[in-house]
Amino acid sequence: MRHYDTIVIGGGIMGLSCALEEVQRGKKVALFDKGKIGKKASWAASGILMSLDARKYFSSFREFYVRSTQLYPRWLEEIIAGVPQAKNVYQPGAYHIFPTHTLKGQKEYQKLEAQLDREESSLYEKISEFPPSLNKHFPPGDHQGFYFPEDGFLDARTLLCQLEMTIKNRGVDVFPDTQVSAIDSFPGKVVLESKEKNFSTENLIIATGAWLNEILSLVNLKAPLIPVKGQLFRIPRFYSEEVMIHFQRDLHLVPNGNTLIVGATTEPRVWEEDFTEDGKSELQRNLEEIFPWLGKNILEGWAGIRPRPKDRLPWIGYLNEEKNISICSGHYKSGIGMAPLSALCLSQLINGEELSFDLEAFCPLRKKGIFALEKSFL
Repeated sequence: MRHYDTIVIGGGIMGLSCALEEVQRGKKVALFDKGKIGKKASWAASGILMSLDARKYFSSFREFYVRSTQLYPRWLEEIIAGVPQAKNVYQPGAYHIFPTHTLKGQKEYQKLEAQLDREESSLYEKISEFPPSLNKHFPPGDHQGFYFPEDGFLDARTLLCQLEMTIKNRGVDVFPDTQVSAIDSFPGKVVLESKEKNFSTENLIIATGAWLNEILSLVNLKAPLIPVKGQLFRIPRFYSEEVMIHFQRDLHLVPNGNTLIVGATTEPRVWEEDFTEDGKSELQRNLEEIFPWLGKNILEGWAGIRPRPKDRLPWIGYLNEEKNISICSGHYKSGIGMAPLSALCLSQLINGEELSFDLEAFCPLRKKGIFALEKSFL
């Protein structure tokens, strides 16, 4: 039986981030995934990091998200340092644009304006036009919005590859295509069974996504989780600025090389991961409403299933009294943004360090949180 100080189940952004935190503390770490590493919801993400320069917070979730995005510059440097010739995947600059000549556009603009005032945001600019290369397509005065120079985006797929390479280079054993079939918890030790061999660990971290309950069922637990499918597609780049653009709440465009990522649909309780005609049509309608002259040149379409807790709060913390099984999951659409701080705080908890953020709101066993199928486990 092979033994590790820490075993992480889940090869998406959360699992990779948790493995990185643990191996940085000198731990012997292994990471398992039932499929390919980084090929589920994290791979499907647009890569948006959007804090809106918030300075005052009205929820633990909002504060956690913003503080996590603020860690990105240093976090990316740590990741890149572990990958020879790696490039920084982050690009700042975000427009939020509203068709204020319509009632819906006015309301959405006013809603965001009120949020910025409430959160005491200051690092933004009010605008009354599109980015320069798009101005020629729109009548003056028809649109208003905001420009956030410090908000930005990244190439999620490249980030996942860099994270995987970094943890491997630092000694993490990575096991793709490895299905865990049983988990037994004992004082001071957790034993995992797979088809190939058995493993033991002092600390098990469950960091899977929408299929979380497949693993939780092995320890007689269940998460109140709703799968939410998101579909996206890629089109040729049609503006020159290196900025992402949000149109109301229905559409975003994220530069990716010579292309733009267009997203995303929101389809609760859908498990199918295929890119469908319905999804493509919805995205095309949203796009053509603003850019009717674009045509329908879709280069690639894809989908991902995101894990949405019923109370919309992630689960970060211990799952059992022995404190040798923990979880970092349920981040819904905010996994990319919340990964640095989520992994850091969980690793701090496991290693008895001072927490960078109070995790009480994200306690896995909170009211409306993860519950036991058999009380004996808890």
